[in-house]
Amino acid sequence: MTAMRNQRRWWLPLGFGLLVTLLLASLFQALRAQSAVKDAAENLTACRQSAERIRSLRTQPAQASLLARSSGEWARPIELAAKAAQLDPGQLLRIEPQPPRRLGQTVYQEQATHVELENASLKQVVVFLHAITAPKHGLGVKSLRLRAPQRAAAASPEVWVVELTLNSFVFDPKIPRPGA
Repeated sequence: MTAMRNQRRWWLPLGFGLLVTLLLASLFQALRAQSAVKDAAENLTACRQSAERIRSLRTQPAQASLLARSSGEWARPIELAAKAAQLDPGQLLRIEPQPPRRLGQTVYQEQATHVELENASLKQVVVFLHAITAPKHGLGVKSLRLRAPQRAAAASPEVWVVELTLNSFVFDPKIPRPGA
């Protein structure tokens, strides 16, 4: 019987020690989880701020000039791109600059020009687009349309009529006031 009592005395502190160890481990785990939740909340806030910054940057052009382009200033890079694409001057049917228009309530205006090419191969179109969108020109392609030539006797079945709209952006901080 005494041996049994000694055994009980030994199990009681051991059980209590095990219980304390489990409680401490649970407390440590809860503190780690709380820290992880705090880190996740901070990361979410940073992510939302980054997303908002990206949204605001999307409304601004990557490159803008201070002055609108004249007709001659539009023609020069287009002619250079046509030359790079080995297009004959007669294949460049139209260069039609449009007046600048304000982009919403921003400090930017978009200036577009319509260009039409005739009997251009896909390779020529790609070379032309690559050349015209070079950073030195500050131009982008807003729209592109390829259609088959109307003439049935086209020189090659692999040529296209290309209609595209190029655009550039002008920094103009004079925003008109509503109702003005």
